[in-house]
Amino acid sequence: MLTKGYIVIGFLVSCIQQILCYGIDSNNNGILDFDCRPKYGCEFSKCDPIPPHMYMIPGFSPEVYRKHRYYYITCEPKINSTEALRGAKGEIGTRGEPGPRGEVGPAGPPGPKGMPGSKGEHGFGIPGMMGPRGMHGVPGRPGPPGPPGAPGPNTQEVNVMIGMEVKKQLLAIRNLFFSTTGWYKAENNLWYKLFKYRVDYQTARIHCMDIGGRLASTGLRDENYRKKILNDVVKPVGFYTWIGMDDLQKQYFWLWSDGTPAWRSKTDWRDGEPGQTEGENCVGLHVDLHLVDNVCSASWYYLCESGY
Repeated sequence: MLTKGYIVIGFLVSCIQQILCYGIDSNNNGILDFDCRPKYGCEFSKCDPIPPHMYMIPGFSPEVYRKHRYYYITCEPKINSTEALRGAKGEIGTRGEPGPRGEVGPAGPPGPKGMPGSKGEHGFGIPGMMGPRGMHGVPGRPGPPGPPGAPGPNTQEVNVMIGMEVKKQLLAIRNLFFSTTGWYKAENNLWYKLFKYRVDYQTARIHCMDIGGRLASTGLRDENYRKKILNDVVKPVGFYTWIGMDDLQKQYFWLWSDGTPAWRSKTDWRDGEPGQTEGENCVGLHVDLHLVDNVCSASWYYLCESGY
């Protein structure tokens, strides 16, 4: 059943230029109640009755067509025209759900600088590493000369005193070394040691030199010391022993290792010695402690002398 009002049953053609409408004469006074202008925002330029072939619209009975007049309305859109009429403002609808969050806009300009904050408490951090050493500064001006010093001791006297003290210390160290390593101190204040290694003459001579000594010579020339040294050091062993005497520089010209010539009258040769055999150029002690010459390649013990 149709009620008072209007119903649009037409179609839009070319941007709402033609609208098929019908009005309802609800008061039977020949005045149609319809108004499309507020709905579509346009003015009527022409209203024509609907052609007869349009009367039979599906869904409408003949009574409806008799009671209502149908018109074909041609409109010209004036959407932005100030002359277009508007309908009454409808009621405010219910608030829709919030839309999705928009993208973050560009950053705004920096704001004004704020006031400085209050000073914080001192921290307790670890001290930093020491920086690199700086460059040397410019040398300062020389100071005034100082007063003359007191006269020093005589340089020569000081050197003598220092030399004597050093020598004393060295002797103490040497004596300590000899006394703890098997050396024998004779009455002539020289040290002697018998090495029980069978070596040739040259090897014995070099070894004595390497330890700061020489093959025994000085103490064996003096009869007062020779007997005690030989009896205390060599005799208990009972073997041939090299000492410091040879004629390697000149045949039959015997020299002690300290450079002193060995005169026959002052040398304790064994009977028949020295012999005339070719090549017997080195001297040692017989087991009876008298001197004999022999080839230098023989392997005997050797007696070193040091502390001179």
